[in-house]
Amino acid sequence: MGHRSCSSSGCTVVPRDALGFRASGLATLVCDGLPVAVGQLLQQDPARLSFWRGPCLSAIAVGICQGALDCSSRYARERQQFGQPIADFDMVRRLLGDAARRAASARLMTYDAAARMDRGIPVQGQLLHALTWSRESAMLCADNAVQVFGGYGYTKDYPAEMFFRDAKFLETMPPCVSEARCAPV
Repeated sequence: MGHRSCSSSGCTVVPRDALGFRASGLATLVCDGLPVAVGQLLQQDPARLSFWRGPCLSAIAVGICQGALDCSSRYARERQQFGQPIADFDMVRRLLGDAARRAASARLMTYDAAARMDRGIPVQGQLLHALTWSRESAMLCADNAVQVFGGYGYTKDYPAEMFFRDAKFLETMPPCVSEARCAPV
């Protein structure tokens, strides 16, 4: 991965090779000698930052939940063991059921927080709760998918490992879980 220069603007984009979120185009923007107004910095504008931290990250987590659930459900219906699909086994049904409930509840919490934000209602507590729940749900759904896939869940031949890496990466994004758990409603 090399540097891409935006010479007309004085900035250089340096792509990052990350463990998770490989499709996100994660990069560092280096602006050497380029004057940037304080108002243009993302961390200086809490409203813009709260959108990224809230519904946007929460929606990404919901997507991870749904993707992990979809791929593991499909695999469980197709994979045969002892003459029947593994989806017929109680443990697999429990894993898929837990993932389905977490994905649905994370989606509803995210929709609720985003709808309140659209109406201009102060939602800092709801955003943090939706984000915390959806990130935890993404990790559970991805972990359950890896379990359904068994040993194949650890290989790049199947999508479960990608969802697991992305869910783990999402856990590292601010705000931290302890901050969100203490947020008022």
